[in-house]
Amino acid sequence: MKTNTVSVGRRSNIELLRIVAMVMIVASHFAIHGGFKYEDEISLNSVWITFFGSGGKLGVDIFLLISGYFSVTSKRFRYSRVIRLWLQGFFYAVGIYLVLILTKAIKFKTVDFLLNFIPVSAQIWWFLTCFFIITLLSPLLNRMYRSLSQSTFKKALAVMTVFWILMYTVLNLNGFANELVSMFYMYSIGAYIRLWRDEKKNRPVVCILSAIVIMLLSCGLTIGMKQIVTEDYKRFVANYFGSTSLFVAAAAVLLFIGFKNIRMGEIKWLNAIAAATFGVYLIHEDPYMRGVLWSRIFKTSSHAHSSDLIFFSLWVTAAVFAACIVIELLRIHLIERWYLKPLRKQDDKISAFVERVCQKILRY
Repeated sequence: MKTNTVSVGRRSNIELLRIVAMVMIVASHFAIHGGFKYEDEISLNSVWITFFGSGGKLGVDIFLLISGYFSVTSKRFRYSRVIRLWLQGFFYAVGIYLVLILTKAIKFKTVDFLLNFIPVSAQIWWFLTCFFIITLLSPLLNRMYRSLSQSTFKKALAVMTVFWILMYTVLNLNGFANELVSMFYMYSIGAYIRLWRDEKKNRPVVCILSAIVIMLLSCGLTIGMKQIVTEDYKRFVANYFGSTSLFVAAAAVLLFIGFKNIRMGEIKWLNAIAAATFGVYLIHEDPYMRGVLWSRIFKTSSHAHSSDLIFFSLWVTAAVFAACIVIELLRIHLIERWYLKPLRKQDDKISAFVERVCQKILRY
C-alpha cells in the first residue's frame, strides 16, 4: 500500500468542495420538489430547471468520495461518530416535526410522530440511513481496502463499474444497483484515490472544467431525449442524472481530484461552514419541512413560467443554504458540544463493550 505520511487533516480546499456539493443538492431539491411541470415544452425556464436540478446526485457522490478518502487510513473506529450521527438525525426529525405542529403547518399524527424517534430505521432521510450503514461498516471496509494490492483494488473497481454503472447508464439494467450500492461504490473510489493516487498531481482547472463539460453533456442528452422519446423520458433522466449514472460518477471523481489538488491554506471559517453542511441536508430535506418549504414558504411553482426564474432559483437556494447553516451551527455550539466531548472520551469503553458482545455472539 502506498500512502502519504503527512496527515491529511481538514483541508480547506476539500471542505470548499463539500460546501459546493451541498449547494448543488439544495439546488436540485428546488428543481425536483418545486412543482415545475413543463411536459414537452422546451424553453429557457425548462432548460434551466433541468440544468439546475442535475447536481443533486453529483453532490451525494462527492460526499461519499470525501468520506472514503478521509476514512480509509483510519485504524481506530470512533463509535461516538455513529452515535453523533444518530443523535443529529433524532434532533432534527423530532424537532422539525414539533415546530411544524406548534405552528400548525402540519397535522399531528401519532404514527408519524413516533417514527421520528427512530429516524435511521424509519428512513426519514434515505441518505442518512444509507450513510449510517456505510459508517457502521467502515472499519471492515477500510481494513479490507488497506489489505488489497493496487492491481486487485483496480480490478474490483472495474467490475463494480461495469455491473453498477455502465450496465445501468447504457442498457438501463438497474437490477444490480441501488442508492446504498452507489454510495458504497463512491466510498470505494475515494478510498482508492487516497491509497494509490494521492500523490498524483492532476491539473485542477482541467479536471474541474472536464467535470462541467460532462454534466453539460448529460443535460444536453436529457433535453434531446425529451424531443425523441416521450414515454421513456423519465428513464433517460434517471440514467443521466441518477446515482448510478456514468456521467455523474465521472464528474464527481473529476471534481474531487480537481479540488483536492488546489493549493489553499487552512481557512477556519470555511471549515466551520463545511462542518455544518450535513445539517443543511437534514433540515431542508426533512419530509415534512420539504412540502412547507417549497410549496408554502417560497411558492416555487408559481415562478415556473416567470421571467425571473433564474434569479429566483439562485437566491432561494442561497437563502435556504444560509439559513440552514446558521441553524446547524447554533445546534453544534449550543447543544452538541455539551455531549460530544464526553462521548468521545468513552470511545475506548464502547469499543471494548462492542468487542465483548461480538465475541459472545460468535461463540453461538
